[in-house]
Amino acid sequence: MVQSTAASVIEKDVRIAASRETVLAFLTDAAKIAEWLAPDVQAEAEPGGVLRCNFNGFDIARGEFLDVQPPSRVAFTWGWETLGGQSPPGSTRVDIALEPDGEGTHVRLSHRGLAEGEVASHAEGWETLLAGLEQRASGEDMLAPSLALSRGEALASRLNTLLIELRYAVEGCDGAAWLARCPAEGWTTGVTADHVLSHAEAIVSLRGIALGQASPLETVTAEGLDAQNAERSARAAGVTREDILGALRSDGAQAVSAVRAMPDAELATVRTFQRAGAAEATIEQVMQYVLATMADHVESVKAAAH
Repeated sequence: MVQSTAASVIEKDVRIAASRETVLAFLTDAAKIAEWLAPDVQAEAEPGGVLRCNFNGFDIARGEFLDVQPPSRVAFTWGWETLGGQSPPGSTRVDIALEPDGEGTHVRLSHRGLAEGEVASHAEGWETLLAGLEQRASGEDMLAPSLALSRGEALASRLNTLLIELRYAVEGCDGAAWLARCPAEGWTTGVTADHVLSHAEAIVSLRGIALGQASPLETVTAEGLDAQNAERSARAAGVTREDILGALRSDGAQAVSAVRAMPDAELATVRTFQRAGAAEATIEQVMQYVLATMADHVESVKAAAH
């Protein structure tokens, strides 16, 4: 494999012992992409069609197809669903040219638009991934990517996705949308976004309960929770987009890490929760409930933001 990096451009060059038509299928068909790139793939191989590659429940690349010219060319955008500073979805461009080379195919890949600090990691990543493409497209056996998550990782992945959705909704808000009322909650978009963060805080508290720490979550009643929500919404009346985005980068990321580290034994811990009518429930069951209500609030923010 030949490779080079210049400024924010990655270029790679590899020969595959397969026809261009065969290689193209491994670049456009979701099931075949999942054999070498990522275990969970959405791919609509036409201009404007989505390309979403879930590597492990947390590292998720998303973009859209820009150009598909069978059997010679594929182009798509690329970026990351993230709470951090990586290139966001659709912000960079990947071009792949397929040239005939005897009975095989000469694959030329270029990746443009990356920030300087991301070039090295992406260059290494493409080297590994293209080696997998070469192996699979040429008919060799290889261990397909797997998305086997523990119970804690599955919960953390869901939490991570919801917080990322909130991030992009908040970033897309103009002044009017930020002050708009979310019909389901009756709060402004900003206050509702802050309320979503309170759910992430509750999930961290549930981890503490599993570790034997006392928490008001066990003793608060439905009426008490309503009062807490009203008090917090009043305090959050002046919350800014920057406040929410900063909290997502710090508190949100910490919440994801906390849940991701939870072993099954912690999730199976049983406690009595007054909010549920003094009923017993496992920590995992309560987390699932918190995530479900959190998802409803995120949808409200997304609706108000657009």
